[in-house]
Amino acid sequence: MQPVTFLEALQYAHEKKIVLPDEFYSMDLKTRQMATTVSFLSSLEQVETVIKSLNKTLANGGTFNDFQKLIAESEIILPKHYLDTVFRTNIQSAYGHGRWQQQNRNKAKHPYLMYSAI
Repeated sequence: MQPVTFLEALQYAHEKKIVLPDEFYSMDLKTRQMATTVSFLSSLEQVETVIKSLNKTLANGGTFNDFQKLIAESEIILPKHYLDTVFRTNIQSAYGHGRWQQQNRNKAKHPYLMYSAI
């Protein structure tokens, strides 16, 4: 199996619809896969700023510290531990989705799938 390409992960991250937390949590699970939000923020503009900063960091191959600086520049105040969770969750979600796409493209050659969370 090939590693997930950077472009596959980036494409998925950019395709997600940015919504407010209330809308996100009212969606069914399948719809949520193509949406993203950031809890504790009350305006769509703030959520968009955080997600766009995250996508910019991903596109530039940046680190959590780069992401944190972009958020600080936008004057959005969220605790560092929460920003870390937002960063890791969204990056891993993007790469996980890329992996799923690869597996679906190869299912004729490899019809069995074993999932391991560790």
